[in-house]
Amino acid sequence: MTFIVIEGVDGSGKDSAADMAAKILGSCGRKAICHRHPDKSNIFGKIESICLLREGNLSKYILSVSYVLDLLVSVIRMKGEDADDVIFVRYHMAALYLDGCIPRMLFRLMHAVFPEPDIGILIDVPTETAIERIESRGHDREVFENIERISSVRERMIDSANDMGWYVVDNSGTRSKLGTALEKILKKRLY
Repeated sequence: MTFIVIEGVDGSGKDSAADMAAKILGSCGRKAICHRHPDKSNIFGKIESICLLREGNLSKYILSVSYVLDLLVSVIRMKGEDADDVIFVRYHMAALYLDGCIPRMLFRLMHAVFPEPDIGILIDVPTETAIERIESRGHDREVFENIERISSVRERMIDSANDMGWYVVDNSGTRSKLGTALEKILKKRLY
């Protein structure tokens, strides 16, 4: 089984990229399953979704714990999947949204304890593009969905992706361009 992780700031197009990746893999005769986080099919993902809309240190603490447990549920499920490929949308880089020393500790803990992906892909867009996409969704903004946070997290994600040898894919162009970039990565790594 190939473990693929797709990360990126809010509004970068992670879900679209995961759907495209699954379709590309399917066209090659492979069965791909996506796990999206927060995963509202489990209690931890539901709690996480609520905390993403609330300010305050307590909410951020509960968010951190529920996020790790949400991922743990997905990792356990992944072990029993009948699939050639498992795609996670969001993984340990989401810890980079948190303030202070917590994100570094949480990121390191998750990096040490959770399985490393076979393929890591960071979907990148300029901060302004991410904010435009977030605003166009028409739903309540999550606590981290502001220009300052998106900008700082984007920089940390790019640095982390480069440090870990991940692919960084520019998604400020067309869907076709994103699909071509993903196809090139997946076919290079899997064939």
